[in-house]
Amino acid sequence: MRLGRTARSRVSCPGTQGLILPFLVALAVHVAPRSCAGTTAIVPDDYPTVQLGIDSGADSIVVRAGTYPERVTLIPPVPRVLLADPAAAPRPTLQGLTLHTDRSNDKRMTVIGIHVLGGVQVLPGPYGTLKVFEACSFDSGIGHGPHGPPDTNDVDSILVRNCTIRGDVQLRVGQFTMESDTVAAGGVSLHTVNYACSVRNCWFRGPGTSSLYFGRAALSVEEMAPGSASIAGNVVENCQVGMGLAYVSSALIEDNVVRNCQIGISVRSGGPSSALNKPSLSQVHGRRS
Repeated sequence: MRLGRTARSRVSCPGTQGLILPFLVALAVHVAPRSCAGTTAIVPDDYPTVQLGIDSGADSIVVRAGTYPERVTLIPPVPRVLLADPAAAPRPTLQGLTLHTDRSNDKRMTVIGIHVLGGVQVLPGPYGTLKVFEACSFDSGIGHGPHGPPDTNDVDSILVRNCTIRGDVQLRVGQFTMESDTVAAGGVSLHTVNYACSVRNCWFRGPGTSSLYFGRAALSVEEMAPGSASIAGNVVENCQVGMGLAYVSSALIEDNVVRNCQIGISVRSGGPSSALNKPSLSQVHGRRS
C-alpha cells in the first residue's frame, strides 16, 4: 500500500529529514508570524542557554548543535518559533520541553528540528493556541505533565508533522493533526473536544498506549463532544488494538494497513454517522469489532 510504504521509508532513510529540515527552518524564519521587533536570538552565540534565549523576548530562537541539559519553557506573548540551526548536525538536544499557553492571549508556538530526551509537556490556557511540532525527535512522548491540563476546559490545537516519537502521546485537544510521523514504543490516545482529528500517513510500531475503552491501542480517539475523525494511509502493527474510535460523530477510515493486532479496527458508535466509510480499503489482519 503506497502511503504506508511512504511512512516506513521515511523512517528508514534519515537522510530525507536532513533535506527537509533546512527548508523548514528557512521557511519558519521568513514567514512565521513576527512581533514588531522581529528579533532572532541565537544560542549559544547570543545567549549561553536556550531558556535565556527564550526569555530575551525574541520571536525566533535558533539553537546550534549540541546537548543542552535544560528543561525549557516556551511561552508567549509574541508568536514563538524554537528551531534548530539548519547547519546543526546532529540536531540540538534538550533535556525537556514545556509549551505553556499564556492565560491572556492565543499566540502560536512552533518547534522545528529539536531533539528532546525527556517528555514534552503541553499546558493549554483558556484561549485555544496552535502548537506546531515539525521534524522533531521526542524520546519520551507528549503529554500534559503529571497533573494534566491546568483546567480541564482548556484545550489547544496541535499539529505534529514529520516527527519521530518514542513513548506515549496522551492529550486532551481541540483540533489535532498528525502527518507522516512515526510512533514507537508507545501509542497515541486523544480526547478531542468539538473539532476535527486527522491522522494520515503515519507509522505506529506498537505496542500501543492505554486508553479508556480499548485497552492498549496504537491509536485511540475518544470524543468528549461532537467531532469528526479522518484516519487514512497509516501503517499500524504489533498492538492489542490497532485503531479505536469512541463516540465520534463522524469518521472516515481508509487505506490503512493494520497487522499483528488482536483487534484491527474498533468503533463504538456515537451516532448514526459513525462508520467505516471505506472499510474495503483498509487491510486488517486481526479482528474488526
